[in-house]
Amino acid sequence: MRLAFILTTAAVLAATGPAFAQTVTTSYAPGESFGYVIESRVTMGEGDLLYSERAATHHAVSAGPGVGIETVTITEFTRTGADETVTDLSDAAAGLEPWVVSLEEMGGVPFPLQIPAELAGVLGDLQSFYRAAHPAFGAHRISEVYASYENGEAHNREWASADGRARGGSCLTANVQLTRLTDETALYRVILGPPDEACIAMPGEVFEGHTTGTTPDNVFLVSPGETDGRVDVLTGREVNTAYVTLDRATGRILSGELRQVLSVRVTDDCPADFDCAPGYPTEFSRETTLTLQSD
Repeated sequence: MRLAFILTTAAVLAATGPAFAQTVTTSYAPGESFGYVIESRVTMGEGDLLYSERAATHHAVSAGPGVGIETVTITEFTRTGADETVTDLSDAAAGLEPWVVSLEEMGGVPFPLQIPAELAGVLGDLQSFYRAAHPAFGAHRISEVYASYENGEAHNREWASADGRARGGSCLTANVQLTRLTDETALYRVILGPPDEACIAMPGEVFEGHTTGTTPDNVFLVSPGETDGRVDVLTGREVNTAYVTLDRATGRILSGELRQVLSVRVTDDCPADFDCAPGYPTEFSRETTLTLQSD
């Protein structure tokens, strides 16, 4: 079922149009394996550190039905608070069902539908890097340095925790620019931001509209409040700027940098039916690096 979903997703993602120069070729070799180290810092407001995260992933390559696939597992995951207290969340990561993605043109990078809430950030980072590298978003069709491609389609991701108490979603469209090209590598800058029209519903009618700018809000997060029957709600604008370096011969991501900016309203202790007024505005930033590890 998961593989079929990837192929179905690809039908939506695959871009149509005239032939283009193949700047990067995606090539999977079944039996290969590799991994990444993902390191993130999350700050609020003027740069106050909230926490940092470090995750390690393992990617096993196999032949899927018509496309090569990567089966992704998170092997290590820790979070370090502003007070330097380290929390090992590897058990939560180990409980995640393996995530299947493909960087081939007819593959896809769907977001897992059910995840532990603690993994939403690191999985969102990883999907952003893979979206930036995927042919359907335009990277492979750009052949001239500084040329760009505007992907007009909006793509949403939604998830929920296993107990349903936490859930979130975002809606993004991509602008891709080739910024450096060598015989072996290609570097892309990809801006994943809000589309002109909403493609995701906010938790309640009171949260519809826009927090900043003129485009509709494109991200939300609902989590349990401090009081039974109450929830905390975050709604607003998400913009991700990703830089990915790809191996031109294989399409593999060699390294990546990502900056996510959330301009949001935070509403604490709202009734579960969302009959409350939006709360206070603030800004969160998440800065992430992706480093390839060989097995």
